Amino acid sequence: MEPVSDSLITLIKTWFDYNAAHGILIRRLKTRSDAYDVINPERESVFFQGKDYDYATLCFVVYHGRFPRPGCIVDHINRIRPA
Repeated sequence: MEPVSDSLITLIKTWFDYNAAHGILIRRLKTRSDAYDVINPERESVFFQGKDYDYATLCFVVYHGRFPRPGCIVDHINRIRPA
């Protein structure tokens, strides 16, 4: 895995917000859709700056301010389904 720059983390935190109580990622800035739209947590990935990012990884970055360590499995609140 290539090193992650602090500027990428800052950019992600500028573009997205994370509601930890509900486990949802929210787009903060306007693109083709309205700003502050909730990104469907059922999506596996989010296309951002020319690259696909795992939904849960983006939630992790916004919440913790860093990317997870290589090899870590990131699971966020809405990926846990009752049996």
